[in-house]
Amino acid sequence: MACLDRRGEDLRATVALFAAVEADAVESLARAVEELPGLAACADPEYLRAAWPLPEEPALRRAALETRAQLAEIKASLLAGRFAAAEQLARTAAASPGAQVHLPFAAEAAHLVGVATQERGQLAEAERELSRALHLADAARDDALRVDVLFRLARNASERGRPDDVRRILDDLAAVARRVGTPEARAQHVEMSRAFARSRGELARAVELARSLLALREQIGQPLQTAEAAAGLGAQLLNASRYAEAEPHLRRAQESLARLLGPEHPNQARLLANLAAVRMGTGHPDEALPMFREALEILVAAGLGEQPEALTMRNAIVAAWTELGRYDEAYAELERLLVRNEKALGVEARQVGTLLYNLGDNRQKAGDLASAVAWLRKALAHAERNRGPDHIWTANCRWGLAAALLEQGDPDEALPLLVAALPVQLAETGPDSDDTSFTRLSLARAYLDLGRPSEALPHAEACQDYFTDYPDLVDRANARLYLARALHALSRDPGRVAELAKRAREDFAAARHDVGLAAVDRLHLVP
Repeated sequence: MACLDRRGEDLRATVALFAAVEADAVESLARAVEELPGLAACADPEYLRAAWPLPEEPALRRAALETRAQLAEIKASLLAGRFAAAEQLARTAAASPGAQVHLPFAAEAAHLVGVATQERGQLAEAERELSRALHLADAARDDALRVDVLFRLARNASERGRPDDVRRILDDLAAVARRVGTPEARAQHVEMSRAFARSRGELARAVELARSLLALREQIGQPLQTAEAAAGLGAQLLNASRYAEAEPHLRRAQESLARLLGPEHPNQARLLANLAAVRMGTGHPDEALPMFREALEILVAAGLGEQPEALTMRNAIVAAWTELGRYDEAYAELERLLVRNEKALGVEARQVGTLLYNLGDNRQKAGDLASAVAWLRKALAHAERNRGPDHIWTANCRWGLAAALLEQGDPDEALPLLVAALPVQLAETGPDSDDTSFTRLSLARAYLDLGRPSEALPHAEACQDYFTDYPDLVDRANARLYLARALHALSRDPGRVAELAKRAREDFAAARHDVGLAAVDRLHLVP
């Protein structure tokens, strides 16, 4: 009966929370109820034998039952995205008499404090609370809670950039998940393994795991977790610059989660930001900018405006300014954000490395190549120091620095950077990705500038399909021009050379890019 009573407490708390919201949230209530723990465990003899009995003395039993009701209310608040309220309630529950007399409730209360602080971006505090929860769960012999706590600890270590800790926690999580043997435990292990692969820059492996997680969640049949797994797969494909594949999964997750939890839930901010990144990656910063702003507004409204996730949104907004040609305004704000991020997250935080890169990208687009190269050298050094030489982000930083060096007229230094970047990008993002295509484009230019057209030709050919309909006219024109230059230098296919040069000239003219027009005209490739 205690197991069934517990499930009843969860249901009552969720209904009570949603009873106070508008009528249009009724469907969200129905969906939220679907996400509550099922009754199967209450018919499992092993689970019931392992359960820690409530105190028999009436006063102590009443105290434990009051704490149990508090824990149900906390979980409902977390589900609704009310993280500050959940933290306050969880701390009260952790100090309650019921938690003092019933060890499993003390462990669960500590776990919920850790979850709430983690969701609010307070990662050091979350680690302390989750470590305490793990010790209590061990003492209570609660393997199901151990799985939940280890999952959160691994996520915390991943977000703090500590891969060795993630690997160690994953080993513990795998062992407990095997002992528990439930699909949910297996799913949590797969999800954390995906996050670990991503943190190491193993994007191909991370995509594979994200697909496995989505299939497992669909098999389990819980709509909320399935939607979150679709969001995770979309985000993973986005990280691999596979924008066309990412968008449908992100759209599916956005629609499902808005229906399940409402359009103002913080997870909508993450999805909007990822969809905005798709628009940025496909050359539409004008569409991305309002989406980033809306995402930030959702976080601010949820009381998360000063957390690391909100800093990420602010960084993205300013990066969109750069793409829209607001160079000086963006540069000033990027410098302010760099100081702010270093203070909030530490100078070696990954987000700081992203800002260093964005500062270099801004200066390159503004035509200040000396400053661009200086910032991009810092970004590459930061990546090598904190992510390692074979990480996909390090490879992308090599490309960024090489591209600036090519603009500065230094193909000799640019070429080895590009040669080192390409194998990592091919392995992790595939031959047709944004990352790989731009590196091939730069390799074609570097070899041409060094007078080595036979080595330029395969790279220029390989990226043609990617740039055929690319929205940025200058990038598209350069792809055609470099192929025309390589073919012309090798005295091959003069008809194709003329057609490529003609189309490159048309794109440069439409973009009003005088330097590109002069480059085409100087070569006398258009009849």
